[in-house]
Amino acid sequence: MQNDDLTWRDENYAKILQRLNWLEKEPIGPIYKIKTGLHDILIMKVGTQIRLKFLDPVANEIISRIDISQPLNLLAPYTRGLMLSLIWVTMPRKVYVLGFGGGRVPMLLHHYFPTVEIQSTDIEPAIKDIATRFFGIEFDHRLKLTIQDGRKYLEQYDTIIRYDIIGMCQ
Repeated sequence: MQNDDLTWRDENYAKILQRLNWLEKEPIGPIYKIKTGLHDILIMKVGTQIRLKFLDPVANEIISRIDISQPLNLLAPYTRGLMLSLIWVTMPRKVYVLGFGGGRVPMLLHHYFPTVEIQSTDIEPAIKDIATRFFGIEFDHRLKLTIQDGRKYLEQYDTIIRYDIIGMCQ
């Protein structure tokens, strides 16, 4: 690991914390609610966690969550499980993530692999604003999100592009 990478990571981590800092002052409980054509979305603060929920009469599950005091700590078991793919591909160059939610896995990959390119898709149009506003995501030339059904994206993407890792998140 080079000193440039360590410096970039330190600076990036400080920026992530800065983007999330305003949430520390928010009260516990619901902090944002929106109804889109696809979902009723609720953002809640529970302790130091920000949780994204799609309000569904059947499932009503947490889609994504972040601890604003430790934003690089993956809280959901499935996100930690997805990181096991790094056992087989230790230095990924291109990653595709179907489903973005709060962007937890893309954030981690973007942080720890400063040259990786991450393409994600999500079907929910409000997710880009939510991930930026409540989960500290900053999109750039390496971290991209397309609002589209991930299955359709994969059907029509350029077959010349080869992804080192393809994962599915919510």
